[in-house]
Amino acid sequence: MGVLVHPDRQPRFAVRSAVADGRLRVIADHRGGNPWLFARPADRELTEVRTRHLDLVILSRLQGETATAVVLLAQGRRSLGELSDLSSLLADDAVIIAKDAQGAVRVEGPRAGGRRASWVEVGSAVFASDDRALLAEVFRPNVESDGDRGRVVIRAIPTGMWLHTVDGVAPRLRSSVTV
Repeated sequence: MGVLVHPDRQPRFAVRSAVADGRLRVIADHRGGNPWLFARPADRELTEVRTRHLDLVILSRLQGETATAVVLLAQGRRSLGELSDLSSLLADDAVIIAKDAQGAVRVEGPRAGGRRASWVEVGSAVFASDDRALLAEVFRPNVESDGDRGRVVIRAIPTGMWLHTVDGVAPRLRSSVTV
């Protein structure tokens, strides 16, 4: 699809440039007013659910009973860690992005398929996307996939894991599997 998750701070120059030249558009803001999610202009396949405690974006079109079940499940959750059972309601290729009221973010890639959610650290900020090419495009020429020192490294979020980010804290990968 092509969604960029941005930390709760003013957009970086590379992101502002992508918006200015029409490669990205703002689709949601943090509660404090800074942009949270950006998407490619033509991308529309997403579902947004806002509750008192969490803001969720599902990168998949939800309809009927599935949409109702997702909303009901989300209404009862208060933290990012309580969303592990959400993916069982969705198509295998769905990507889940959620944010709590304090700005902590959860990005969970698809359970199956060729698409992988990815992330990069640029300075002290973490950016995530469902599209590795989008990260490379926005943050070029500083993106290297092989870990070249001094460059931004694109990392995949492994299947069965989710990326947990809090501004100013090192990002962590957590297990999506509940026992």
